[in-house]
Amino acid sequence: MNSQPNNKTTHANVFIPILAICLYILIASSAHAEDAIKLKSFSTDNGIKSLGLSLNYSWVLSSTAAASLRGNISGDNRVSLNDFLDMNVNDEIFSPFGITSLYFNGGLGFESDQTFKNDQIYFGGNLTYAPSTTNKEYNVFDWPFAALRWLFRQEKVNTGIMPSFLAGYELTDPQSGSTVSTHTNGATYPRLHLEASMNTPLIWNPGSPNIYIEMDYRYYKETNPSDATIDAGLDRFEYFAIAMKFPRCEILGNGGPYIGISTGTLPLDSKTDHVLEAGINYALPH
Repeated sequence: MNSQPNNKTTHANVFIPILAICLYILIASSAHAEDAIKLKSFSTDNGIKSLGLSLNYSWVLSSTAAASLRGNISGDNRVSLNDFLDMNVNDEIFSPFGITSLYFNGGLGFESDQTFKNDQIYFGGNLTYAPSTTNKEYNVFDWPFAALRWLFRQEKVNTGIMPSFLAGYELTDPQSGSTVSTHTNGATYPRLHLEASMNTPLIWNPGSPNIYIEMDYRYYKETNPSDATIDAGLDRFEYFAIAMKFPRCEILGNGGPYIGISTGTLPLDSKTDHVLEAGINYALPH
């Protein structure tokens, strides 16, 4: 018997590049230096292959408040790591101990898959450590990459920026989908939320295009889960991604090629994925 093509997946694969172009035009005029769109092709360890895009974008709302949108949209939504959106607003409340790179923020957000059939609202507080350009010689997280730069006789060894960290405690309110069914009447539940990210040069030549390593780790843990939540595998999520970003080139429309891998789970889906991806990273002008 001949297998029939998945029309939903085919249509989504056509939609992905069109959506990427529209998003680029819509938000490029007010983007920040770290904001980017990645147009990519990916495959998983169980044979799923498709197109997708990643988005990382933020708005400055005031001197202390900002909004952000990040996530992935996939041509095949069976891959949970490429089917997750997180939109949030945070407001800086104070800087503990007068440390300029340390902030306590209050905020709220919305998490969903790309169909918006599984979604939830969260609100709470978080302590954020922003990257610092000082004391790079004590950046132990960068030492392996600094050793490689030294090995290749790079002009500067201590060029890696300190990683950023986030520790938050949130109340999460399920709106629809699997998290509603595992919580009595969709009751609000508390969770711990941790993140760490880093962007450091692998090859560093001052005045020349460089190759960077980008890493992202996230951890979510419900603090008092029910048996139903545990049985469904929705009480704990852990995610890690690493990518190598190459210099931008004109032939790719001033985009930079990249390759990356990601593994783990993200909120709203208990299925663990292992994803290999390659694509083009477009930094949004500002």
